[in-house]
Amino acid sequence: MKQRQKRTGITLVLTGEGKGKSSSAFGTAFRAAGWNMQVLVIQFIKGKWKTGEQQAASRFENIEWHALGDGFTWDTKNPEQDRRTSREIWQLCQEKIRT
Repeated sequence: MKQRQKRTGITLVLTGEGKGKSSSAFGTAFRAAGWNMQVLVIQFIKGKWKTGEQQAASRFENIEWHALGDGFTWDTKNPEQDRRTSREIWQLCQEKIRT
């Protein structure tokens, strides 16, 4: 009898300049959701607007989506607030990883 493999979670962190990070992340997320896996998306430094990807993800019960941040730009007016916000979001990441 074949032994059942235990599924483990993976964490993807996509950074860098240029294009392709979001497409890669969302493709991976939707592929996993399509296979009935639990998916958590946490976006750092986004504005308050809802994206098409977020709208699509809301149709999946197994995708939990958080787009968080203060609408950060490279020309920030308040770097200390940006750091505080990033630390708060990172705390959420740690809590979600533990559960």
